[in-house]
Amino acid sequence: MGVGMLDSANTKKPWCSQCLGYTEYSAEVSYAGEGSETIIHCKCCNDIMWPVDSCRRFVRVWKLAGLFMCGMSCIFSATVALIMSEDPLNAAIMASIPPIVAGSVSLVLYWCGWRRKAKFLKRFDAWVTQQTRNLYSERT
Repeated sequence: MGVGMLDSANTKKPWCSQCLGYTEYSAEVSYAGEGSETIIHCKCCNDIMWPVDSCRRFVRVWKLAGLFMCGMSCIFSATVALIMSEDPLNAAIMASIPPIVAGSVSLVLYWCGWRRKAKFLKRFDAWVTQQTRNLYSERT
């Protein structure tokens, strides 16, 4: 968050990226598998809302997991290429499979979760910046 963050910007409270504000919301608990997830919907537009802190944490964790997965697959590929150096074509094919799989999985994770939450965070940051500008222009 920028230096000029508003005092009223509460990063623990759910924020609606469609309505651009802290709106009334309803929460429903979804029990899937062994755990549960609380899904928060805006009462004005019915869009999914998130607290900014949890959204940032989610994006950060999945970015690190994606980087770790890609890095480990590259190390694994290099190891396979060194071990199977007798047949260069086979070694190249075997070495290219893990990075392709890791990259594909990372893209799927991005499209399923990161992208929407990353857009949400960009809209929140833009909203905070705009609110700060509005507050500053009112004071001058």
